[in-house]
Amino acid sequence: MKSGKIVFNHHQSVLDCTIRDLSEIGCRIIVQNQIDLPADFELHLTSSDEKYHCQIIWRKGKEAGIKFKS
Repeated sequence: MKSGKIVFNHHQSVLDCTIRDLSEIGCRIIVQNQIDLPADFELHLTSSDEKYHCQIIWRKGKEAGIKFKS
């Protein structure tokens, strides 16, 4: 389990998230509130300062499955 930040809206909006099931191709994220996440965003891993361009594949409640885009 890692913490991260969802960055979107031309870096004007930032949401905290928990990152689970991290792999080379994607991960599962958990947010505090059920909100409308954008379909595409940048994910920053807080501990390692890694950044990924992401696309949401599925949503269920406060969780979303994302894949990393090249």
